[in-house]
Amino acid sequence: MRQLFVLTLLVSSLACGPANPPPQEPAPADQDAASVEPVPEPTPPAAEGYDHVTLTAVTYYASGPMQDRPPDGEIPAGVPCRVLPGGMGPYAEIETADGTHGWVSADALGPYPAPETPAPPAP
Repeated sequence: MRQLFVLTLLVSSLACGPANPPPQEPAPADQDAASVEPVPEPTPPAAEGYDHVTLTAVTYYASGPMQDRPPDGEIPAGVPCRVLPGGMGPYAEIETADGTHGWVSADALGPYPAPETPAPPAP
């Protein structure tokens, strides 16, 4: 019983995290807020062999495209994947980095990492 209490106490103390988060540094006072440009999000490196990404949340079928039953699951948008050879019509057979394997609509896939879009011209 005592071991269960100690284990529960240990788990709850780890789950709570730090009591006081570190203070945030203020922005330099000499910079005008309008002149500060946002820093773009870094593009994560492509996992080896994963050259596509799901553009939208997409349902998948594990044993082939367009089954006479509900889909086996859904892959969220933004998941890197590898397109396997042998797609059928508008469907692609894919494998995700976490091991999910299935058939999805090829329209829901795009290149990974996504090509950078050029910045609009300055007025």
